[in-house]
Amino acid sequence: MTYNLFWWNLFGQQFQNGNGGSAGKLIQASGVDAPLDFMVFQECEDGNRVLRDAGLEATHAALGIQHAIALAYRKDAWRLEGSDVLVDVAEDQPGLWGRRSLLLARLTHVASGK
Repeated sequence: MTYNLFWWNLFGQQFQNGNGGSAGKLIQASGVDAPLDFMVFQECEDGNRVLRDAGLEATHAALGIQHAIALAYRKDAWRLEGSDVLVDVAEDQPGLWGRRSLLLARLTHVASGK
C-alpha cells in the first residue's frame, strides 16, 4: 500500500492535529481481509505514529523516517537484512520543498527464505 499523508495538513497542530487517527483507521480497515506486508508513506514525519494510530505498531516496523518518507513492513513475514538506506536523489527547487530521497531496504521473506 502507498499513502500520501499530506502530513502538514493532517497532523499539523494548526490544522487537524491528526484528525482522530483517521489515516491510521483507513490503513487498519484496508488490512482487514489480508494483512498488509508493506506500506510506503509519502509526506510522513513519523511512521511510528501512523502505525500506532492503525493499531499495527506491534506487528509492523517503520524505516527511513527522514525527508518525509517511510516504509513499514510486517515483522512476522519479513526480516530486515542490515539497515535501511536513505539516499538524496534530487532537489526540485533549493530551499523550497526540500530534497527528494530514495529509501532502500533489503528484506527476506521469513517463510521462504527468499
